Amino acid sequence: MQSKLALLALAASIAFSNGSTAQEQLIIAPAATAVSAADNSAAMMLLGHHSRSVWELFPGFTADIVVSTDSTSHAGKLAVSHDFDFELSIDGSAKLGWVESKLRSVLSHRKPNDAPAYDVTFVDEVGSHPSGRLIAHKDGSGTFRIHDGLIHEVHRKSDSTWIEITNVEQLKTHDGRYLPETTSVTYRDPKTGDLLSNGSNRFTWKRVGDFYLPESTFTVEVGKNGARTVQKWERAASGSDLIFGFQSKFPFDLLALLS
Repeated sequence: MQSKLALLALAASIAFSNGSTAQEQLIIAPAATAVSAADNSAAMMLLGHHSRSVWELFPGFTADIVVSTDSTSHAGKLAVSHDFDFELSIDGSAKLGWVESKLRSVLSHRKPNDAPAYDVTFVDEVGSHPSGRLIAHKDGSGTFRIHDGLIHEVHRKSDSTWIEITNVEQLKTHDGRYLPETTSVTYRDPKTGDLLSNGSNRFTWKRVGDFYLPESTFTVEVGKNGARTVQKWERAASGSDLIFGFQSKFPFDLLALLS
């Protein structure tokens, strides 16, 4: 028990020293990696990696939600654990493939991870591109466009998949990092390049303590043969978010720590 209390005291000292939170002290600001990035493709990729807003020391949260597919809506509850697993309690008919896929994508992109060793190179182009310089993996697995330290495009192609992601608008957070606001996701036939589907996405976020939690996602997806669907996931207007622990001061589950 003494060791656990010592750990709690250490966390408190981190959280309140110099008037900043533990999360703020762990931040690697994008500006810190900007040196020579314009002339180094790997450095530019690293800059883009660190520009993402992630949930450091994430404690988990719960939220009342409403899931809508076209004109059909269902209310439910979402519980997200500290290790980014989630449980969705909702009517079975609402658990369509897009719902869990969207939740998994939103949550996994907020998970902190170490930047890989980028083996990339600039691709020569004539003129400048509005989405930034083109950078390619040397193994041919994908290309990126980065502008002003932000990843604006991701293109991945393999024998089985061809996906193109465009970050049209991004939200700057209080700590100088970025979250997606408007994106476009396109799937193509990897053999022919023909369009299979496209999703236009709008994300909104709510700051709770040190964390920006998803407020809603809104997607218009179109596909072959005139297929079209509208998909929405949002916090219930009457619901509330619960950050486990002591919100921004102790960003973890205190009871789990002391148990």
